[in-house]
Amino acid sequence: MAPPTRNSIVGATRGIDTVADFLRRSPVDGEHTQHTTTDLLADVDGDRASVSANSLVHYYRDGRAPHQTSGMRIAGTLARTAKGWRFSEVEIMLAWLRTD
Repeated sequence: MAPPTRNSIVGATRGIDTVADFLRRSPVDGEHTQHTTTDLLADVDGDRASVSANSLVHYYRDGRAPHQTSGMRIAGTLARTAKGWRFSEVEIMLAWLRTD
């Protein structure tokens, strides 16, 4: 199986360590996010699956109300491995953005 790939509006990363490092970093010091993910769909075909979901993301700083909210569309491909289902590719698409 190829290394996991993440594509988004801020670029692409390849490999589990690179993807994990990207997810740990925040582009704004002290900013956090809270995600609510809904409408999860999976189309399974043997050892592969196409998946999609919607995500509402609130951006906030400690002790403060969110200052930004966005709607995201997530799509990806999973592969069944000896360790279970694993993402092989994920695409994150910005649907809308509201800054308060």
